[in-house]
Amino acid sequence: MKRAVDENNRGLILLPRRSSRYPEEKLADLDYADDIALLEETDVKMAETTEAIRVTAGKLGLQMSYKKTEIMTISRSNVTKPAVHLGNEGLIKVVDHFKYLGAYCSADGSNVKELNNRIGKATGAFRELDKVWKDRNINMETKLKFYNACVISTLLYAAECWTLTERDEARLDAFDMRCQRIKFFE
Repeated sequence: MKRAVDENNRGLILLPRRSSRYPEEKLADLDYADDIALLEETDVKMAETTEAIRVTAGKLGLQMSYKKTEIMTISRSNVTKPAVHLGNEGLIKVVDHFKYLGAYCSADGSNVKELNNRIGKATGAFRELDKVWKDRNINMETKLKFYNACVISTLLYAAECWTLTERDEARLDAFDMRCQRIKFFE
């Protein structure tokens, strides 16, 4: 990955060049195990970077999965969907959102899909602990620790990356209040 990206000075500019001592700093990709998110400013650069990675990976005996590869354009204005090929496989699928490391990323920057996903998973975690909520031998302090550890942590996974609107905050508060009402008054 480093060979394919660094040799060609690719990626988004994080810090512009200030002097010869402080060259510009770029971020070309986010990697975790075998999941990679490439970052480029134009569709042409994205096509070049994708091809460079495909060629470099091929030299090492690795292959990019055509079926798992997706492109998402993030822009404030409506832009044409890029046409990026993966070798001879064909055009890479262009999507409006995708899941990366368990969290949904959206082209328009909204959190609606991610919020729906997190509330659904937290609801599942809450229901899994139904026996705990109903058990009269478990004190309220312990139930609250279970609630925070299992339900709230599931609800707020990757929340540090969210940009919340007042409506989003109201939805999170409503979920919390609904759970608290069920847990404390059963």
